[in-house]
Amino acid sequence: YAICDNKRNLKDEQIEKLREVGGYLGLVLYKPFISNEKRYEEKFLEHVKHLQSIFPVNRLMIGSDDMLFMPELLGVPKMGNIYNHKDMKDMLEKLLLSVLDEESVQNILINNGLERIK
Repeated sequence: YAICDNKRNLKDEQIEKLREVGGYLGLVLYKPFISNEKRYEEKFLEHVKHLQSIFPVNRLMIGSDDMLFMPELLGVPKMGNIYNHKDMKDMLEKLLLSVLDEESVQNILINNGLERIK
């Protein structure tokens, strides 16, 4: 919410509570949840950097639902994700490596989710 004030985004206080109870947080790729502007990759990285300061990277994951099935319910335009599903992992890996180390990127993309479902 601090980066994009969409009502579906969490406020810092909610994120802090999630951290306190050991929860996991999904970085959503749906454009209206990332930015009110069009600089989606840049804004996505702002979300990542902000979260690094208040939430453990080892409990971040990717949420890739495109939400196209219910934009009216969410009150957002029908837009889709910043990447299509075919190219998502490679494009996200490249983007995240611009601000995170390799281990953190692999944890966010794969390992944290696997750990969560154990």
